[in-house]
Amino acid sequence: MIIITENKKNHYLIKNFYDEINKQKLKETRLNQTQGGAHTQFNLASLDNNDTVIDYPAYKDDDTEVIHTDTIEDKVEPEDLEYASKLKSKMKKILNIALGGLTVSSLAASMFFNANLPQQEKEALDLMAHQNNMTVEQMINQSKAKSSQKVAPQTTVKNINSQEKTKKTLTKPIKNKRNDRIKEISIERIKEFENFKPFPYQDRSGVSIGFGTQFMTKGNAGKLKKDGNWKDIIYKKLGYSDAKIKELKKDKKYIDNVKKEIKKYVASIEERIDELEERKNSKVGKTNRYRFPKKERKRLDKKISHLKSRIDAAYDRGVLTLEEAIKCFELDVQEAYNKAKSDFKNAFEKMHLDVIIVIIDMNYNVGLFFLQKVYTDFNKHLVNYSEEIIKEKPDIKKTIAHLKLAAKEISPKGAPTYYRQNRDRATENYKLLLGVIEELEASINENNSLKNIYKNLFS
Repeated sequence: MIIITENKKNHYLIKNFYDEINKQKLKETRLNQTQGGAHTQFNLASLDNNDTVIDYPAYKDDDTEVIHTDTIEDKVEPEDLEYASKLKSKMKKILNIALGGLTVSSLAASMFFNANLPQQEKEALDLMAHQNNMTVEQMINQSKAKSSQKVAPQTTVKNINSQEKTKKTLTKPIKNKRNDRIKEISIERIKEFENFKPFPYQDRSGVSIGFGTQFMTKGNAGKLKKDGNWKDIIYKKLGYSDAKIKELKKDKKYIDNVKKEIKKYVASIEERIDELEERKNSKVGKTNRYRFPKKERKRLDKKISHLKSRIDAAYDRGVLTLEEAIKCFELDVQEAYNKAKSDFKNAFEKMHLDVIIVIIDMNYNVGLFFLQKVYTDFNKHLVNYSEEIIKEKPDIKKTIAHLKLAAKEISPKGAPTYYRQNRDRATENYKLLLGVIEELEASINENNSLKNIYKNLFS
């Protein structure tokens, strides 16, 4: 397969998309199973987005396929989208568009597949609609109509065998799909913000572990030892009984697994240290002159020292397995989600998805009662926003005004402490709210444009 794209960002999106699909195909061929594994994450920020790229992957197909994103022929096959939907359920929506006879380009499919935020998914759908010369709404409606026509003849055949499956599908409320999506996005998003540490570490208000799971509100992480009882708190959080905890501590298989995870974690840190050492000591050509100035080399030294302290902490304090850390993390995200739902009750289902995602992240990161105890003005404006949207005829201008005031409260000027502690995270949350405001303002402009068109036509 040869991938030809306009820039490196698009190239990596498409390459990641097809790499994951090929892994799934290989997995099904070898193991005859349909479950997806972990997905490769790419850091696109450092790429030169103006480079044209031609990539020759390591694997070879019998018939070399050329993907050129500038040609009309660039179209993802439904079979590939079916594999993609096994890896990420949201891809079923794109599969339905393709089954409806519409064009799904490799770039649009890749953008949707790799998207972690609703705005990114919207951009992918906008591109698909543009490539099919229609609006997103027209594209979705047409795909539903055509796919239902294709499926109709088969439904008369599959009756008895599919009845039970159909019942299970129909009994699930539609609104749960949205709520599941909110949790799915929150999990992926928060995981990216949190630096995984399998050992206990000190945070602002206690001791945390894994993906930011706080399990002690008091105490000194440096004094915890691998043979201590601190893990009992985690086991209780996971719902283990006293009998199971005793059994686990004697389980040789579990103990060996923990040792393997420590070795794996340490190896990954040592690899990073080697990279930084090489960078710090690199010289210009064959001279003895260092490539980087003294200030940069001191900064690298501090980073190396910090990474070495992580290795010491892992050995001295002990670690959680990745599986345990993920379970704790998902419980915490669920708790943050439940608090957001409880705070906004009936309005929760009508709130913009991105607004909810910001609240869930801040519940997780700042604290479950951050709205009531820390950012009370932010809370006040969100309450006003929620009360407006549940009205029989909500005023969109008032809705925007409430959101603008809320966004101001978590802006760099409105929340300097938040930015000092979590600059990247705070910036992303602020941008997400601004995106909602822009979207609502655009809908007003669109409605005004339509009114003007009708006025000119019929006046």
